[in-house]
This record gives sequence, C-alpha cells and structure tokens, in this order.
Amino acid sequence: MKLFSSISLVALAAVLITGCSDNPTSNPSGSNGSGSYWPKSKGSYWTYTGNLSYTITAGNDTMVNGKSYTIMTSTASPNSLFRFENGSYYTADLQGLQQTLFLKDAGVGTTWGFDLNVNGIPNHHDHTIEEVGITHVVNGRTYNDVIRVHSKSSMTHPITGDPVVYNEGNLYYAKNVGLIQTNYGPGGVVNLVDYQIK
Repeated sequence: MKLFSSISLVALAAVLITGCSDNPTSNPSGSNGSGSYWPKSKGSYWTYTGNLSYTITAGNDTMVNGKSYTIMTSTASPNSLFRFENGSYYTADLQGLQQTLFLKDAGVGTTWGFDLNVNGIPNHHDHTIEEVGITHVVNGRTYNDVIRVHSKSSMTHPITGDPVVYNEGNLYYAKNVGLIQTNYGPGGVVNLVDYQIK
C-alpha cells in the first residue's frame, strides 16, 4: 500500500473484487488498450477497499516533456500521470519530474528498482516478477492471466545509514483489468471491489 502512496500512483498508491461492473472488459483506447495490465481509456475507474479505500479514474491525455501521459485522479492521493511504453508502465507527478516504473509486461524473474525521496528520507523499492499467467481469486472472483509482482520497500536508517525494510508483499495485476490486489500480509491488504473499463 505504501508503495502506491509514495509514488503517487493513482496506484503504485498505495498508490485495492466482490462486486464488479456488468461490463468489466472492453477494448479500451490508447497505446495500452486491450491486452494491457492497466488499461487507461478515459472514464475507466477502479475502486479499492481494505486498509485504504479509494477510487482511481482515468482522465484526459496530456503531453509532458515530449511524452504522452494520461491524467489519473485519486480520491486518496494527489493526481498523477500514467504512461505505457514498450511493455513498461510508468507513473509520474503532474510535472513529469519524478517518473517511476511500476510494472513490466515481462517474464518471470524480471527485476527492477527505483529510488524516491519521501519527506526528506531516501527510499528504495525493488520489484520482481514472480509469476505470469496465473489465476488469482479476490473476494470470491477469479481473475485469469495475472502477473504477481513481489515488492520490497526500504528506507535509510537516519543514524546507521543501513537499509531498513518497512514494506514487503505482492501486487497482482490482471490483463484487461489492472491492479486487483495489493497484499502486504500483516502490513495490509487492499482489494479491487468495483471497476469499469470504458
């Protein structure tokens, strides 16, 4: 959850499905439409409940620093930008200054990481794709073609300078849906409870 908040993903959230819209899949427009692990067509929305409850909505496209982004609004954090390029999913602040890679459409074992400064404290985030093409059940609903990403977040101890892990868990993304669950075990679980892909 803290990962999504810290990178302002209107996700990677906290920038988490008992009830689902009658029309859960369609052919969304944009460069990551049908077949995407996070469609971004205008008007699409995702509602999450659990340790944190919020709704993310895809808005208009905008150009920032020569790249096309979708503006994502959230009821729990500042608005952010979302971009898909060459199988990679990015989020950024509204100025496009702090861009974060939060998901790759890649094979098992793919790893990446990024650094953020949160409230003046250096944070490091590691991601590993652990499973691809799995089924995953969220609130009794079965999702197919799911990617499981293992996430570990650490911060620098202010005295020793050593890394201290403060969040570790799994993020589940379903094809043609998006993020369906953030599961940090005792640290918190957030489930998708409603969505519509326009």
